[in-house]
Amino acid sequence: MKTIFVVDDNDTNLAMAKAALQEKYRIKTLPSAAKMFMLIDKAKPDLILLDIEMPGMNGFEALQLLKADKDRADIPVVFLTAISDSATEARGLQLGAVDFIAKPFSVPVLQNRIKIHLDIAELLSERTTQIQYKEEAIATAESANRSKSSFLASMSHEIRTPMNAIIGMLELLTHEGLNERQANYVNAITHSATSLLTIINDLLDMSKIEAGKMELIPVDYDFLVFTDHVYSMFTYVAKEKGLEFILDIDENIPHYLFGDDVRLRQIIINVLGNAVKFTEKGSVHLKVFCDKDNLVFEISDTGKGIKQEDLQNLFNAFSQVDAMINRKIVGTGLGLSICQSFIEMMNGSINVKSNYGKGSIFTVTIPLIRGSAEKVKAAAMPSNKKLSLPNAKVLVVDDNEFNLRVAVGLLGLADIDADTALSGRAAIEMIKRIDYDLIFMDHMMPEMDGVEATAAIRKLGGKYKELTIIALTANAVQGAREFFMANGFNDFVSKPIDMRDMTATLMRWFADEVKVKSTETVIEELMIKPRTLDEIKKISEINVSVGMNNVANLEELYFESVELCCKKIPEECEKLKDNLSNGNIESFAISVHAMKSMLATIGAKELSETAYNLESEAKDNNITICQELFPDFYNKLMELHKKLSIIFPDKITSKREKGSIEELQEAVGKALSAVIDYDSDEGAELIKPLLGFDFGDDINDKLENTAKELAEFNCEAARDILVAIKAGF
Repeated sequence: MKTIFVVDDNDTNLAMAKAALQEKYRIKTLPSAAKMFMLIDKAKPDLILLDIEMPGMNGFEALQLLKADKDRADIPVVFLTAISDSATEARGLQLGAVDFIAKPFSVPVLQNRIKIHLDIAELLSERTTQIQYKEEAIATAESANRSKSSFLASMSHEIRTPMNAIIGMLELLTHEGLNERQANYVNAITHSATSLLTIINDLLDMSKIEAGKMELIPVDYDFLVFTDHVYSMFTYVAKEKGLEFILDIDENIPHYLFGDDVRLRQIIINVLGNAVKFTEKGSVHLKVFCDKDNLVFEISDTGKGIKQEDLQNLFNAFSQVDAMINRKIVGTGLGLSICQSFIEMMNGSINVKSNYGKGSIFTVTIPLIRGSAEKVKAAAMPSNKKLSLPNAKVLVVDDNEFNLRVAVGLLGLADIDADTALSGRAAIEMIKRIDYDLIFMDHMMPEMDGVEATAAIRKLGGKYKELTIIALTANAVQGAREFFMANGFNDFVSKPIDMRDMTATLMRWFADEVKVKSTETVIEELMIKPRTLDEIKKISEINVSVGMNNVANLEELYFESVELCCKKIPEECEKLKDNLSNGNIESFAISVHAMKSMLATIGAKELSETAYNLESEAKDNNITICQELFPDFYNKLMELHKKLSIIFPDKITSKREKGSIEELQEAVGKALSAVIDYDSDEGAELIKPLLGFDFGDDINDKLENTAKELAEFNCEAARDILVAIKAGF
């Protein structure tokens, strides 16, 4: 039974109130506020009926004291008074009273209003208790979560450290002259250890995020290089599954951006990886565009899609939707949860729309912050110390002269004067004569490929079993490293060559001989004369940024690479045409493989991809498909050669046919009229045919310079040169 205090200095009022309420409540009548405070802690009332006008301490003063005490403040107080003006009522409510009942009172009204306030007080008490329990539970859970995250972060790190050691020792073990059975065991252990390390890294990322220890590291970065790396990673993976991978980039996106490109790459790779993983046929599409001040990545696929009821759990850690259907698809269920955390740290968002059975669209939006080109280029430059191996004896084996030129140029950064061989057989003969420290061996070569050449070298026995041979190949697909390791190679570098990979490889295999020299010396030696890239940038088939990145941002080496490509295109095209017309599909595959690598190196991505498709069809012996695809590929290559020939005209004038002075005069006159009207295209078309003839060194040089000026739309400079030529007639 609930207890009610009735406080009033009038005995009649006390008796009437008690008579009205005592059937349902325990009533304590008190003649003053002082008496109330003497008993309140002992009797603990559930409600107080309080008079206002009393001697000693009035009702308002008593209410103020009650509300000032946190242990008594929740007791509901109802004023029972003969004073009923609005000002008095307002003051009482302001001080904390829950109600006013006027005297003389109606018994039913008093009973009902007391019941209502006691019910409300009970509900409030229950709610307060629930909130307290909830707050305590939340505090306990947060404490446990922090402890769990701290433990997981610590343990993941402790596990990862020995795992790295295991993988490193397995790598060393592969070089210990293992037999085939032992090598297979080591490769299986290495693969399993690497998979386990990937899971551990996911756990470590998740635990760092939950423990609040994950931090972004924003830097200035090249967005074109960023997207090219992502595209290169997935184009072959998608191809292996028979999927079309489409990349669509808004040309308005700034070239250089600022942000944590490592974590952003992790996000996009994870979402794209899921798209490829859960798509069995059709396509995966990556669209990147600007939306006001945001950078938006839209990844769509034609895969299985996601049920509407599963969308709410999509970003939960350790969960995988549609588990029964996807039970054969491996994964920790952490990827999207980690991605969402990274995106939120970037002040971005990730959304998903899905049509079950038809595909999904994931949209990642992050703030777009412009970066500094100068800082990106400065970061790409070598450090103040440079790898130097002047005494290293290195042989590069490749049937493609272009690839040899690039590899030798990059090795030159380390002061290595490398020898070259154009075939596996030639390499074996050179190895017998010269004691090389290291061999870079291409895989796809005619007659004897890199695997066969390596096997033949190992069979020589003795020191040749220990000779370091590194696979140098464009076939950088999943499992490639394991394949080469199992076939006698010591290491693997993919093409187009990344200078960081090349440097890391040299550091690994020449650890005892490494020397350093200043960057200034390197730049002085290798960047002999500055040249502009603007003329190549105007060629739509070539992405100069990607090409420069492939040759360590050395302009002179890049110019040499593009110039050699220009030279090689006609002869390689004719070789491909002959192989195809003669039905020699194997030679066609080898030649188009070399073309693929050459085009990728200079940044001609679309043509390189076409070469890859032709190579794949040739390897599958689909000669009919190759014959269908080749004419368009041939025409596009010759169009590229036509554009490059303006920048890199043939300078061997002794082999040119002597040109007609009459035709020269006519063409120069028409070209001059065109450039005076600022028609650079017409002028270039008139000058271009003249470049194949010999008019003497002076006029030849003037014609070449005219072509270059017109390629840059510089009509005034071209006009001055043409006027000078015409004056000499």
